[in-house]
Amino acid sequence: MNKIYLIVSLLAAMFIFPITANAATDSTHPGFRVDGRFLYDNTGEKVILYGVNKMCIWTDKDGVPSFSEIAKTGANCVRITWGIDGSAEDLDTVIRNCRAEHMIPIIELHDATGDWSKLPALVNYWVRPDVVNVLKKHEKYLLVNIGNEVGQSVTETAFKTDYEAAVNKMREAGIHVPLIIDASSYGQDINILQACGPYLISADPDKNLMFSVHMWWPYMWGNTDQKVIDEIAESVDINLPLLVGEFGHKWDETENGKIPYQTIMEQCYKNQIGYLPWEWGPGNNPQTFLDMTSDSTFATLNDYGKEVMLTNKYSVKNIAKRPASMLSNLPPVLPKEPLPYGNLAYKKPVKATSVENTQNNESNVTDGDLETRWASQVSDPNWISVDLGEKKEINRLIICWEAAYAAQYKIQVSDDENTWTDVITQYNGTGKTEDIKLSCSGRYLRIYGMQRANYQWPYSIWEIGVYGPESELSSEISPAVAVFDKNPANAADIAVTLDSKSNTLNAVLNGPSVKLVEGQDYILENNTNLIIKKEFLLGLPSGTTKLIFDYSNGVDPVLAIAVGDTTPGGSDPSPIISPTTVKYDRTSSTDLKITMSPNGTTLNAIMNGSAALVPDVDYTITGDTVTIKRSYLAAQTSDSLNLTFDFSGNGIDPVLEITFLKNTTYGDANMDGAIDSIDYAILKQHLLGLKTLDHDILHFLDLNLDGATDSIDLSILKQYLLGKITDLPVTK
Repeated sequence: MNKIYLIVSLLAAMFIFPITANAATDSTHPGFRVDGRFLYDNTGEKVILYGVNKMCIWTDKDGVPSFSEIAKTGANCVRITWGIDGSAEDLDTVIRNCRAEHMIPIIELHDATGDWSKLPALVNYWVRPDVVNVLKKHEKYLLVNIGNEVGQSVTETAFKTDYEAAVNKMREAGIHVPLIIDASSYGQDINILQACGPYLISADPDKNLMFSVHMWWPYMWGNTDQKVIDEIAESVDINLPLLVGEFGHKWDETENGKIPYQTIMEQCYKNQIGYLPWEWGPGNNPQTFLDMTSDSTFATLNDYGKEVMLTNKYSVKNIAKRPASMLSNLPPVLPKEPLPYGNLAYKKPVKATSVENTQNNESNVTDGDLETRWASQVSDPNWISVDLGEKKEINRLIICWEAAYAAQYKIQVSDDENTWTDVITQYNGTGKTEDIKLSCSGRYLRIYGMQRANYQWPYSIWEIGVYGPESELSSEISPAVAVFDKNPANAADIAVTLDSKSNTLNAVLNGPSVKLVEGQDYILENNTNLIIKKEFLLGLPSGTTKLIFDYSNGVDPVLAIAVGDTTPGGSDPSPIISPTTVKYDRTSSTDLKITMSPNGTTLNAIMNGSAALVPDVDYTITGDTVTIKRSYLAAQTSDSLNLTFDFSGNGIDPVLEITFLKNTTYGDANMDGAIDSIDYAILKQHLLGLKTLDHDILHFLDLNLDGATDSIDLSILKQYLLGKITDLPVTK
């Protein structure tokens, strides 16, 4: 009696209070959120993570050039290897640079790999106030992987207890992005995730966790393709929000060292589970065969990299989709403040004993750009010298070290580049920015590195500033850095204050020789104020433009302007299609219609992987409507299909994700071929928020075909089970 009363009460409540799911945002879900076993962005769009791992903390710490090169594969995310010695400033930069390429940044700490005792140290890094500020700054599009492969043999009790404490501490610190938890046993123990995952989700105040298994499962350790299939199926059955956070094509170069990576990719795709192969490269040592590239560029992708990223049927390029929320441009960021005015080394010739690569060459230390650097080979000694053009009196030297700094070095000067005089010998270098007082003279100044602070790293310097009495004669401008947003709502003139000293302003230059037109491009007021007109600024490309204030004497000051465009679509507007995600019944007699907004581009083709659909056979175009023919869709044999709309221009090509509805009987919630009380219980649990059902199943639980699965459908199913209704669905 009491049970019947409870069911009636619940049904009544459901009629009065509609049940909703997948709410886009709330106070504890500002960005991505996990619902059931899936990830959604802050607009409610489902996102399946297909990308790659990149070791940033040890190689290109800012993600340059890797992120722009990875973006060419169509990846929608990058798992960024980081460490607790990484500064909050550098963390901010690497996250932003990833997002600027329209990819989801997944940041992870690598310091506790295989060591359970170090988990608290990772959490302490995440909850540092300066780090929390960075995470909150990017929380609309960020995921945090608490730690890489923490622990070896870890009990379920310890896994639950310690990760529960870690998650709660991070939530209390104000971190409300999805948190990813790696398996123990160097990431390989999927069983502990299956055993502990549901408990940890319930213990998380935000209910916003994912779990990552690293499928380093070579055949030599008894692993099989069937194990991959079975473990993924089991994770799906328990509704575990799973990610394959690492895997490679082999563990070693023996036959038995191979890994069933192709099965991993296929099963992840077929079960809507994300995957991230290891690793973009370079830097894997001694397992160099895991490097996909030799220098981080797309052009050097090797066979392994091409297969997992580009050519396999289930490669990143063929299945990844970037959510619409990631396609907008970020606002321009104020460039770093340059060194003080009067830098005698600015744009002067530089020599060095060695360079790490062509990008990190020696000329970067005098280019006035604190975003470029010189790096040597990994050896001692190494030096870098600047030619000041003629003999100069020198009283100050500024060295802006990258993290790879010199612990011991000399400052030397020379008049002929042959005989060098030691000015200072430093045995306790501190790195960062060193501001050194000198009293010397010479045409050449050399920084002679004797010992690196980290033997695994080279010497690396962002910028060198050389100053003397002559520096005080140079003109100064304020500000020296600015931002300009082409968005009409934000575009504005830039005002600059001039301190010309006794010098005369000859011109304002964009580059070495292009003069701005006074009265049109800028206005000069009383030789003390200069207004750069927004009409001129609107014509600049996105990126950083440097305007040189050409004075009659001294070192010319430079205004660095970061130009961006937050206008929807940006300066290179991306075409848009609507909808981007559909479910299609292959038994339907209707074609599929898609609306496109080309934004000034032209549709070149519609691609199914590397195969183009045939115009006027597989699809037709009428105005801005694309009609994909039923005959084409009915012929597809897979459970889902990604069609890339290949438009002209430099924008991002939109992808249409089609999920084919399975042949299921209406009302059969567990797909066992029978409609019974179990199906009624499953639907009821879903409506009460106790169980999340796949969208395909929900389609066949819409028993009155009104486009929603709700309490009305539960009532219809009850009437069917009681024999009051004989056919499903109900069409009248």
